[in-house]
Amino acid sequence: VCPDGLQEVDLNLSIARKVADRLRDAGYRVEVLPEYSPKLDGYQAAAFLSIHNDSCVAGLSGYKVAPSTALDAADASAELVALLYAHYSESTGLKPHLNTITVDMTDYHAWRQIDPGTPGAIIECGFMSDDRALLTEGVDRVSTGIANGLLAFLRREAGDATD
Repeated sequence: VCPDGLQEVDLNLSIARKVADRLRDAGYRVEVLPEYSPKLDGYQAAAFLSIHNDSCVAGLSGYKVAPSTALDAADASAELVALLYAHYSESTGLKPHLNTITVDMTDYHAWRQIDPGTPGAIIECGFMSDDRALLTEGVDRVSTGIANGLLAFLRREAGDATD
């Protein structure tokens, strides 16, 4: 929660719902789950993405993506991360902020819960301080970048290498 009351959970849910709508419009089945859902235990999917936003610390801007640490899905997770980086940057204009990837991302609790064969990634969409306008007023650009990255991944997994 930022000092002025802006809450990460509200941003996360707004973005996740728009991403889900875009994927559903493309014909995919999507579930939006709370962070600590009991459904995460053994969860299987073509892709798993955890959507977050970074702190309210002033002077920081950018986004970051980290892969699931499940060895069974390591290559697919790395490909998912690469596609998210490419499409998110293109859609939002934000630059990656790699030096703030934390153990909370690389050792995210969901990586120990979801099925080890499920490719996964966690994205911090931006900082709630300096990227606030994008995260609150540019949600369409944010959700488009994420959805396009996911769609590129899902299409490649299905054998349609059009991206």
